[in-house]
Order: sequence, then C-alpha cells, then structure tokens
Amino acid sequence: MPTTRASRNLLAGILLLSLPATAVVVGRHTQTPWIAQAPQYRQKGDAEAKITLVEFSDFECPGCASATPLVKQLLATYHPNVRLVFKYFAWDFHKHAKSAAVAAECAGRQGKFWPMHDMLYLRQGSWSVAPDARIFFRAYAKEIGLNFLAFEACLNDAAALAAVDQDIQEARDHWLNSTPTFFINGKRFSSSMQLRTLGSREIDRLLKKQK
Repeated sequence: MPTTRASRNLLAGILLLSLPATAVVVGRHTQTPWIAQAPQYRQKGDAEAKITLVEFSDFECPGCASATPLVKQLLATYHPNVRLVFKYFAWDFHKHAKSAAVAAECAGRQGKFWPMHDMLYLRQGSWSVAPDARIFFRAYAKEIGLNFLAFEACLNDAAALAAVDQDIQEARDHWLNSTPTFFINGKRFSSSMQLRTLGSREIDRLLKKQK
C-alpha cells in the first residue's frame, strides 16, 4: 500500500539521520586524548598539573631551539597548572641529532637532563656543524657537573639509544611530520607558531572548562 511504503521510507530516513549523531556521541565517550609519557627527569612542572604539554623535538632543529623560550614562558605563566613532557624526535637528515638526544638522555640519568637540554639548544650552532659532535657533548657534560666516566659509558649504552629510538617510533606511529610538534592535553600543534598563536587560548579554554 502507498501509505505503508511512505511510512517505511519515512522511518528509514529518520534512522539514517540519527546514525551520525549517535556516532558522534559514542565517539565523545570512547575517544581518549593521547598524552605521551616520559621518564620523570624529562618532565618539568607539577606532576598533578591539570594540563600536559608534550613536546616532540630535535636538538639539531633551529625551530626547536627558537621554541624553547616560548615553552618556558608558558610554563611560568600557567604554573602550577601545566607540566611539560619532552620527547625525542631526531630526524635522520640531521647528522648529530640522535647522538645529541643520547647525550641528553645520559645527562637525564644523572638528574641533569634540563641543563644539557638548554646547553644543546644554546650552542646548537657549534656542535651541529662539527665533524664529531661528541667532543662538544663531553665538554658540556663536564661543564654541567656530570660524572664524566658514567656519562662516557652511557654514550655507548644500548639502553640509552633504545630510549631515543622508542620516542622516534612513537612520533612516527602518530604521523608526526615536523619539529617541534606539541600536544596540549592531546590536541596537536604542529609548529612553534601554532603554539604561540593558539596555545594560550587552548590552555585558557581547558582551565575554564575544568573549574
């Protein structure tokens, strides 16, 4: 009957219209923001902070070096509500990037990741163009007061290299294609410019939402 056919068509239309809305609702409840993890020595800020800023960075990347003051400013402005998690993402085309990351990891294992982090970025123009960057890394280790023998042994430690490679693989698994790349509670910012222009707005939004 025409009436029955019309009723069926109407019912089918209603069901089709309802499916996208249902999918969105389900997605909101099941999708968990990705927040990368790192050892405590590669974190900065309050461990109980409401907001996690994750940075994937390459020590030989000029843009990463220039982003460092911005990251420090955000941490200072939003203390104690924001903590930083640092992840290695050394590019293959940067000759010394991975060895620099290993040097930072070795410094971290002696509790001095951040002094080495700052030194590597501050003096990037020197070691990044050297034939053997490790000469510079050894000098920095002495300058920041590391146990030199332990640092030297760590530079050749497979576990230190594995920690760096694990971060790099994690970056690739999440289709990262630029450095620095940041995440604020799982939301991606693919450059320091994006973080500079939109980061504070996102942090303010999250803090307001959590009140």
